[in-house]
Amino acid sequence: MRDYSNRNSVWLDTQFEYLTHLPCFWCNKLLTRGRSTVDHVIPSYLDSMVEENRVVCCKQCNNERSKISSLASDLRKPNIIWGRGRITKWFAKRDEVRPLLHYYRQQIQLKLDVHMQMYCLNEINLILRLPKNYFSDKTSQK
Repeated sequence: MRDYSNRNSVWLDTQFEYLTHLPCFWCNKLLTRGRSTVDHVIPSYLDSMVEENRVVCCKQCNNERSKISSLASDLRKPNIIWGRGRITKWFAKRDEVRPLLHYYRQQIQLKLDVHMQMYCLNEINLILRLPKNYFSDKTSQK
């Protein structure tokens, strides 16, 4: 995995150089340089590192969105072994972030163009609509 942290920091510095009071892209709170970070609208694990994919947001929104992305990325890992314990934890995490899923789905529909919406909403809908029996053929046989 590539380290983009320095590139994101430089990009964020240039945003603040030109804009004095920047709002969070997701919740519209006014940001200071210390409370802001870079969010990838399309998650970076989907390898979308284009300039238009980055927005300035508050650390709270970025942390919330990373919880959502971690759920989706678990589903995309080909070699993961889905035992009962892991399945139970995954659904517990989904239940915990369910309000965030609905909130960010609404924000994505309001703020993003159709192309970006497609990627982001696919991820959220995958998590929200996943049935409990999805893992029945993926569990380890002992």
